[in-house]
Amino acid sequence: MVTRTRRWIVGLDASDLGSLALREALLTALDRGGEVHVVIAHQPLGDATNLEGGPDDPALARLVDRLMPLVRASVDALGPDAPPVMIHGVIGAAAESLVVIAAALDADAIFVGTHGRTGLKRALRGSVAEEVVRRAGCAVHVVRERHHEASVRWPVHHQERAVRGPIVGPQAFGG
Repeated sequence: MVTRTRRWIVGLDASDLGSLALREALLTALDRGGEVHVVIAHQPLGDATNLEGGPDDPALARLVDRLMPLVRASVDALGPDAPPVMIHGVIGAAAESLVVIAAALDADAIFVGTHGRTGLKRALRGSVAEEVVRRAGCAVHVVRERHHEASVRWPVHHQERAVRGPIVGPQAFGG
């Protein structure tokens, strides 16, 4: 029986959230097996329907060169058990590039960072994560920095049950 290689796609840009998404994809591949495909997309300014450039586009090459040390450092940090990593430099919109590459590689999941923009900022800049979630044919892991609202409170009336391990504390049913 031939087992299929798991493929994890991650969108990487120069943001901290791109780095966080890369880390999550690498840890998932380390834990579950498979390979990581890093997608670095560059969309030239201007008419998106008439994209100039190609794989040899100097702006894309500069972007890939700028992000390569981050990828290498992230992989090296995992040591000798690090999963295989391939980098795909793409001319085009980030969301479209992620969805197309994921489909072409029959990916298990896509990892993408989000800034959590709302309102006017999101309307003006769009949301790569939102578009990927809508269009992807596989699981999408939206990665963001942990920040819980201070106003969110634990429900006063709730029940807890241990699924595995001992049930502890008087709050466990009947107690």
